[in-house]
Formats: sequence, structure tokens, C-alpha cells
Amino acid sequence: MQPKRMERREWVRWWVATLALCLMTACSYGAKTWNGGSGLWSDGNQWTPSGAPGASDDVVIDTAGAKVLLSEATTINSLIVSNTATLTFTNWTTKLTVAGDVWVRPNATITLPPAFTNGGMSNRVWIACDDLTIDATGKIDANSKGFATTDGTLLDIYANGEGGGFRRGGGGHGGHGAGRNTGGYNGIAGRTYGSATSPEAPGSASVTFKGYSYVGNAGGGAVRIECAGDALVNGEITADGGGGTIGSGGAGGSIWVTCDTIQGSGSLTAKGGGSSALWGGGGGRIAVHYTPALQAAVTPIPTLVFSTYAAPGTMSGDRHLFGDLGTLYFPDNYFLSPTITRLTGRWMVNGFTNWAVDSLTISNASIRFPHPTFKLTVTNSVTVFGAGSLPSAGLGLGGDEFYLAKRRMASSSVGGPELSVGGSLGLTNGGCLFVYAGITNATTAAYGAHVRVGNALDVANNSAIFLYSHPTNGGSVKMEVGSLKVATSGRIEASEMGYAGNDINMAGNGPGRGLSGYGGGSHGGRGGVTNIWPSPNQGLTYGSSNAPVTAGSSGQSPTLVGGSGGGVIWVEAANSVTIAGTCRADGEGASCNSMGGGAGGSIYIRTRVFSDTAGALLSAAGGTVGSYSSGGGGGRIAVWRAADVTEAVLQTTVSGGGGVIVAGSPGTVVWKRITGTVIVIH
Repeated sequence: MQPKRMERREWVRWWVATLALCLMTACSYGAKTWNGGSGLWSDGNQWTPSGAPGASDDVVIDTAGAKVLLSEATTINSLIVSNTATLTFTNWTTKLTVAGDVWVRPNATITLPPAFTNGGMSNRVWIACDDLTIDATGKIDANSKGFATTDGTLLDIYANGEGGGFRRGGGGHGGHGAGRNTGGYNGIAGRTYGSATSPEAPGSASVTFKGYSYVGNAGGGAVRIECAGDALVNGEITADGGGGTIGSGGAGGSIWVTCDTIQGSGSLTAKGGGSSALWGGGGGRIAVHYTPALQAAVTPIPTLVFSTYAAPGTMSGDRHLFGDLGTLYFPDNYFLSPTITRLTGRWMVNGFTNWAVDSLTISNASIRFPHPTFKLTVTNSVTVFGAGSLPSAGLGLGGDEFYLAKRRMASSSVGGPELSVGGSLGLTNGGCLFVYAGITNATTAAYGAHVRVGNALDVANNSAIFLYSHPTNGGSVKMEVGSLKVATSGRIEASEMGYAGNDINMAGNGPGRGLSGYGGGSHGGRGGVTNIWPSPNQGLTYGSSNAPVTAGSSGQSPTLVGGSGGGVIWVEAANSVTIAGTCRADGEGASCNSMGGGAGGSIYIRTRVFSDTAGALLSAAGGTVGSYSSGGGGGRIAVWRAADVTEAVLQTTVSGGGGVIVAGSPGTVVWKRITGTVIVIH
């Protein structure tokens, strides 16, 4: 820290502590002390000496358990909240302007009233001050204080907030919520909205169904701190969404801080709620605008935690989409290091397009670099490991653009992101890799993102790789590795990550898209059709059976959103591929009767030695749906190898989904021998 700033801060803290001591011994230096239990700030009878505080007053709220409600813009000289007291802000325009300092002492809280509806009163914590200090166990708490859950007697309802979940979908804000994304009984996840650099919107909610014993949850609230000097956070600033055990989660809210420097060992969080809920809420937004030159002088780097985590929920499994991380904005990369343990969110530093480091370790944290052509180069090895749950840690590349119809991120530019690792890449104990492909065209490579690992790519038990194709262009991820190993409960997942469905009554995406009614998407096999809609038409098959690298096409729906096709798992290994777990590129189905299923995608493996164990699975099946709808066609699988070292017969699935009149037809499976040398150039 700058010496002058340190001297000033220490002097201010000494002065404030001395003032508090004097107040307790009946001394007075123009101070106002709260003398009541619960009441309005404007009630002069609850202050000593009598009268509501004014611009020249030093304010102390230290009565144990006191609850003070501030409902209008107010100016004072300084503020101390302590001794389990609570200061509550109500109304959006209530700004507390403090000429001096704000000090939230241990066990004290600044907070908001309960959550609000779209048409009701909205609230936020808004403080302008010189310096801000939050002691350990002190907090600014806006958890579940954003948009409220909507009480619904019908299934067809959105929750409150611009990103409110539909039916059972989790709320969205900085990141989309978790959910099936096609509609039906499972619902559609909430969308993204708001600003990454100037976040002030509350988080959106999920729905409560009366009579179904299904309780939705509110989004996180909004916190705005305008600090002319330093912010010292040893406690908490929180704006998390709510989460329960029988409903979906609310999205994280907003935390926006401006200051000279931010310091401390506490945390700032705007997490999506619902780790034990059906569907989790999306992450919120955090922006900290410090002065880079002053922050750079703060050494060592503070151990602050910044998190806009997205809760996955209990239903975000093999064939469902997780909620997405919210955003973390900073003016530079001061808090970014090759050992990431305290950052979770999409890293939004302006102009940050590439990063080269010797090694990279991510532990119990998740970070994504969303620039559409971001290049991450690691000379040695990368390790991503979590706390055991999936996904408790992650590394992500790309995904800067949100596609409304499918509540899904994608990379918007031609070419897409790149990851180059000179050594090995290990995903363990809930660790994940997320890659969002960009756009391809006739003059670019045949892939929309590129992962290169010089040695081993290991996907350990309960860990995963998620490969997202571009939802409208179909550009996909190519992986070139020394070797690949997928453990028994590890997986590579591209299910529902191919061509995306479009809005109601629009044909889907992809060359084999469903063309009318509830038609299923096609790829290796043709999608199913139904006679419920006039003149049903099947999409055509496409792609290569011997070297399949095309995504599956989406289905069509006149009432919801057609199912997405499966994405692409494309692996070229110089040495070996060992599969004990699962590799899926299935098309999307649903539990409703009003959509066509997506076609299976592609799995293409080329290696010198291929091996598998009992229970291993390669799947590119078409999505299966309910009555009155049509399943997707099967996808394509091809495995090229020079030698096999297998323990069991590998399971492969390219089945088509069902259909009322014509079911989706199977795709293709090809096994080929390579003669000669396998060469993979990195």
C-alpha cells in the first residue's frame, strides 16, 4: 500500500475508534447515536442527542440487535455500524453520502428488505464515502434481495426479472440459468442481461408452483459502492441468488465498486443459488474499478475472493446444460495469476485477448476467458481440480455471445479460441474444461476452436470436458493430444451442443434441420416426422461417415424451441486413446410433446493405440421426445487406430429417436485400421 494512504487509513481508524469510545462515555463531538430497537432513520426520537442525523454528524449504530431502516437519500459525516446492529436500505434512489468513512464492525450488517416483483418497489445498497472498512464477520448482505419468485398456478409462467426462469428453469443474469432450454415441463433457463462494466441490475428469480410443493427462489440484490479512497474488505459483500432443495435457484445479483484500491482477506460474491435445487441459478455480475497505478503498489496481492459461480443444480447431468458463470470486471489483470484459487467468473478485462504462462493451476475455482479468439499458451502443464462435485472447478475458453433462443453462449468470431499446452492437462476431482467454438467458413480451418496438448490429456473420475459447437454455424472443437485417457466416471460431453433450435414456428439450424411441424433433425440418419403438422418433411443426411466432424442439426417446433443437435468430439492422438468412461454427442430430447428432437452429432477418434474397458461408451444418438413429436436422427462415430488393446467390447450408440409416423433413423459407425505411421503435428 502507498505509505501516505496507509498513514491516513490508520489515523482514520484510530480517530473513529476513539470517537466510539468517547460516545460510550457520554462524550460528544457532534455525534448521533441510535438509542432504539427497530425504527426509521428519520425518527429523531431514536437518536441521541434528539433529531435525525445531518451532514455534519458522525453516526453510530451500536445497540445490540438494532434494526434501522433508511428510506431516503441522506448525507452524514461518518458511519459506524457495530454490535449485531443492522442498517437496511429501502428504495432504489436511497443513497447514503458519507463525507468521511464507513466502518462495518464485526457481526454488523448493512442489508436490504425482502425481494421485489417486476411491478413492485425495488431496492439497493448505495453508499458514497471516503474509505470503506468491513471487518471480519461484518457484511453488506444483498442475498436473495433481488427479484422475487413468481407464484404460479399454471406451468406456463416466467419468474420475475428480465432473466426470470420459465417453468422450472433457473434464473439468469450475468450468466444464464440451468435448465433444459427447450421448454416442456422442465422449463427454459433464464437469459442474461445487464452490464459487465457497470452492473447495477438485481438477479432474476425462478418460479414457485402452488399446489406442486415446488418453491422457487429470489435473485440476488444490487450493491453500489462509490469509494473515493480505499475499500478494505475483511468481511463480506454478498449478492447471491437463493436456492432450496425442491425448487430452482435464483441468479446472482450485482456488486459495483469504485475506489482507489481494494484490499483485505474477505469476499465479494454474486453467485447463482441452488446447489441442491433441481436447476441452479446463473451467476451475477461483479465490477471493481480501482486505480491501476495505486492498486499495483498494494503488495502482497490481497487474498480477496471474487465469485459469480453458477450453481449446477441436481438435474444438470449428462444431457442437460449447466447454468453459466457470471462476469468479473477489473481494469487490469492485477488479481490474475498462474495459480487461481479465489476467482470464479468470466474474466472481462478490456482488450485481454491472449495469455502466456509457464504453468497453470486452478483449484476450487472456475474461470473463463470469453474473448471469442482468446489464445491461452501454457509452456508446461495445466491442472484443474475441485472439491469433488461437478463442476467445482473449471477452465473455459470463448463464449462471448448469448443466443436467446437456446439460452446458450457461443464465440462470435471466425476462428474461435485456442489452448496450447506444452506438457499435460489434468482434470481431477470435479475439474472441467469448457470450450466454445467460433465460426468457420470456406477460407478458414474446418474447426471453430483448437485444443493442443503435447503430452497427456487426462479426464479423471467425476471430471469432464464440455465441447460447444457454434449454434448456428456448426463450427466445432478440434483436440490434438499426445494421449487421451477418460476414467470410469469421467466424460467428454458434446450432447445438445451442436446446431441449436430456433424460436417458435421457425426452422432450426443445420443442413439437416427439422423443416416443419415437430420434425426431428437429421445428420447420419434422417429425423422422424409426424402427421400432426401439414406436409411433414424430413431433413437430409450429411457429413462424412469415415471422418465425421459435423454437428447434428436441430429439430423444429411450432410451440416451443426445437431440440439442439449433438456437438462434435474430435480427437487426434499421437500415441493412445483410453476410454473407460463416456463420450457423448447426443441430440436433445425432452419430456414434452411439442418439439422435434435434435440429431446426434459426431465422434471422430484417430490414434495409434485404442483401448477401452467394460462400461465405456461412445454415443451420438438422436434425441427422443414424447407423443405427437419426432425424434432426431442418429449421428456419426468413426474410430481409426493402428492397434487395439481392449478389455471389453466398446458400446457405441447412434440410434435415432422415436416418431409418431416415421421414427428417426440410425446413424453410422465406422471402425478403421490405420496402416503406417500416425503423425499429429502440434
